[in-house]
Amino acid sequence: MAANTSSIDLSNFLPSYSPNQSGLIVNSEIPTVFNPSENYIEYTVIGVKNNTNFTSYNYTAYLTPDNTIINTGSLSTIDIDAERDLISRGYNQGSYDVIYKFLNNELNSSPYSSYYIKSISSDRTEISIATNNINNQVLESLYNTFSSELNSQIYFQDFYLNFGNNQLVIANNILINKDNTQYELLINLYQPLPSNLDLNTTLWIVTQVANPIGINVTFPITVVTPSDLTTPLKGPNFNLKASDQTGISSADHIDLNQLLLSSSITTQYSQLQSILQEKSIDINIDYTDFANFVHFSSAYSRLNNFYYKVSIIEDASSSLSNINSYAYTNSSSYSSGSKAYYTNIINNTITNFDGYEYFLYFTSGSWAWPKSNTEEPYILYPTTSSQVINWFTNILESASIYDNLNQDYLYYTIPTYLRDDSRNDQYNIFLNLIGQFFDNIWIYYKDVTELYNADNRLDFGVSKDLVANALKNFGITLYQNNFSSEDLYAAFLGYTSSLSPTTSSLPVIANSGQEYISNYITASYDASVVPLDDVNKEIYKRLYHNLPYLLKTKGTIPGLRALINCFGIPDTILRISEFGGRDKDTSTYDYFDQKYNYEYLANGVNYVTSSFTLNSSWGANNNRPECIQFRIKPGELPTTNIPYSQSILILNTASSDISALVLRYTGSGYTSASYLGSTYSASYQYANLEFIPRIGSLLVYIYLFMMKDGGL
Repeated sequence: MAANTSSIDLSNFLPSYSPNQSGLIVNSEIPTVFNPSENYIEYTVIGVKNNTNFTSYNYTAYLTPDNTIINTGSLSTIDIDAERDLISRGYNQGSYDVIYKFLNNELNSSPYSSYYIKSISSDRTEISIATNNINNQVLESLYNTFSSELNSQIYFQDFYLNFGNNQLVIANNILINKDNTQYELLINLYQPLPSNLDLNTTLWIVTQVANPIGINVTFPITVVTPSDLTTPLKGPNFNLKASDQTGISSADHIDLNQLLLSSSITTQYSQLQSILQEKSIDINIDYTDFANFVHFSSAYSRLNNFYYKVSIIEDASSSLSNINSYAYTNSSSYSSGSKAYYTNIINNTITNFDGYEYFLYFTSGSWAWPKSNTEEPYILYPTTSSQVINWFTNILESASIYDNLNQDYLYYTIPTYLRDDSRNDQYNIFLNLIGQFFDNIWIYYKDVTELYNADNRLDFGVSKDLVANALKNFGITLYQNNFSSEDLYAAFLGYTSSLSPTTSSLPVIANSGQEYISNYITASYDASVVPLDDVNKEIYKRLYHNLPYLLKTKGTIPGLRALINCFGIPDTILRISEFGGRDKDTSTYDYFDQKYNYEYLANGVNYVTSSFTLNSSWGANNNRPECIQFRIKPGELPTTNIPYSQSILILNTASSDISALVLRYTGSGYTSASYLGSTYSASYQYANLEFIPRIGSLLVYIYLFMMKDGGL
């Protein structure tokens, strides 16, 4: 809302003649002009209780219409916006009086070159002023010029003594006193000098160019009405500082050799180097379709280039194998240098693979280079094998068809007579290289539309390298994973650095006697181990995919359950219990619990084994396990070929100490002839549950309890 403006009476702020004397003075309008090079505007803001808040002695925020210039540098009209001037200086609330005074400095005085009061008469209507900035001769000359200007006017012109802060005093006459060593100016005042002004008070002498302007500006009072005065319940604090906000560092210091150079497989080391040297974002690209990554270049040429690179790697690997198969006893330095030469060829070629070449070399599938094994790290078939020849022939045909149909291929920008000339083949190759360069840029421009595609799959939707930043942009605080950095191969490739192509991809257990998982059970379509870095980013993808639901249900059991499920933790492992309210009908607290029972069905000779070593320190520290608990549920016995007993648990503590928990079937039907015939006793399913501990040569039978019909 605009402020209210109105004119004010300046007699309350500036000196003026009394009403009786004003009637004796003949008033007339005299046109004047404002020359910015000689005159200036003094701007004053007066606030509550007529206190001066601000004074500027060089106000220039006025507007100058083009038609107001009457001669060089002189203006007859200027526009002033009092509201704008106040707002620009931070005054936007309340009521203010602003005064604009159009003045001209006289006698070479200014706010920065002032005079001072040297003496005051007893009635305070006469004062003498002096200055230390001007010598006597110059002061006399200035006085003569100023006195002539006052006397030459056809009207009487007052002048003023300006003491600053909007305090002016009317002066009527001026004389120069040359009797003293320092010349003085004697000034007669219209009214006695105000009591707040005394000896040595500084001042400067001014004349008015035009009448001053006074404006009152009142800003309207803005009433802010809160839309909701209630206090809402606060949501979860995602910015809570946690001690595990950073990852757990490795126990020991690790050097570069331990992190990178510990692999026994050359291509595995090069694969890791290729990942670490990639400076760009890993864009999700489906390399089974040329349209996803070939736009300006040639798919046919890129496949031929890759075939050439594999041939280089194959030749270098063959030379390296030949060197390793011979013992150069008298030329060890030659052997070492040759190994380094061929190793660098392999490493540099693999390290500089682009995304498509990395896919062809290190992945398995019908669109990738044929591999001779089914588990990582894969072994490539040689270039001369029938598998590679058949695959390469088929995929080259598909690439050629795609290039012919791709109208964005830069090859088609060349005139036909240049394309058909074989002497331009080098230019065509160069154009394909330029096309591949622009393809890399085009891929990133195309992927911008995938930024908010919240696909929970790792290789679809928003890039896995950007999903963490996308979550942070929505105000979600992320924490580093707690995976150890002891093995970069496991982090980025999914298998340890000591693997050979025929070994398992399971982690190597350093200390014997520990219990560890020897087989993975997974519902994943890929049987290989997922790199730990992808495990962490897959969790981020799940959070990003479910973010709207997580934010909508935060603080509730469904929201917490959804968050836990994003980390792959089922309800049977981490249960959620809710407390905090009483039932209206009873005095008990609400409590909800889900219980699940899973069983392993063993038929015939099937069994489950688990091995562990009892540490000798368990007994010393009194922290050994107290018991092992499990439940069994025997099923219905068959009517024929009934076993005499069933082994429930067998403990092999030593070669001669074997204890067992068995079900031994007894009853009248066990010894009856009907047990082998068409009829049998109704008690044939009775059995005793026995624990048989064997300690050395001592055999003890302990009858625990009876079982019938599968019940305990």
